Amino acid sequence: MEEGLLHLILKGATIQDLTVAGVLGGMLIYQTYLNQKKLERIENLSQEIVTLLKVLSERMK
Repeated sequence: MEEGLLHLILKGATIQDLTVAGVLGGMLIYQTYLNQKKLERIENLSQEIVTLLKVLSERMK
């Protein structure tokens, strides 16, 4: 962010503008957090599948 808060206010940004920007920023951060959690779950499931395949492979021998 090149522009500071004071600069934005001097350019005419209102409290409502800053509030909306803050809410949207918070929503973006939360969505990123949720996506990270989904990726972690997918990674865990993938590791479990690999383990299962290894066990099944050993049993087939």
